[in-house]
Amino acid sequence: MNSTIVIPALNPPEHLITYVDDLIRSGASKFLIVDDGSSVEKQYIFQKLSLRPECQILIHENNQGKGRALKDAFSYILSKEEYKGQNVITADSNGQHLAADILRLDFHMQNTSHSSPCLFLGCRNFEKENIPWRSRFGNRLTSLLFRLLYQETIMDTQTGLRGIPYEFLEPLSKLKGGNDLNTK
Repeated sequence: MNSTIVIPALNPPEHLITYVDDLIRSGASKFLIVDDGSSVEKQYIFQKLSLRPECQILIHENNQGKGRALKDAFSYILSKEEYKGQNVITADSNGQHLAADILRLDFHMQNTSHSSPCLFLGCRNFEKENIPWRSRFGNRLTSLLFRLLYQETIMDTQTGLRGIPYEFLEPLSKLKGGNDLNTK
């Protein structure tokens, strides 16, 4: 596996540890995990993960949101020579993305022309019975709005599974949003 896996986490479940271990056994070798202001009770999870040589932990003292966690991870990757040229795969901290899906995404990213890099988005199956109505409705609404505004169809606008080419990290890390809008 050639991509760096970025996992933003706010009070993650304990099984984040076994999830990362499963991904390591599957061939993942670089993780950047952002503790986005998690409670004291959850710090043991990050401490255990920090013992793995494959894992680097970034810490936000206070919760700053998933967008800020991702942008800080992208900026960190851009600032370190060891990550130069590596694509990024983002995954949620609840372990909902299968290792096989992450490996498949990495494979597709490695086999896509670098002359025309593209963003890959995972897509959850919203037809499953266990998907809450609120999630299903919210995703359908934002997909419709996205289609109306941009004439592009994205089936899962809220996916946490994304494949991001290295070339996209700098512009993504500079996007304005959230707290950035309050600064000059």
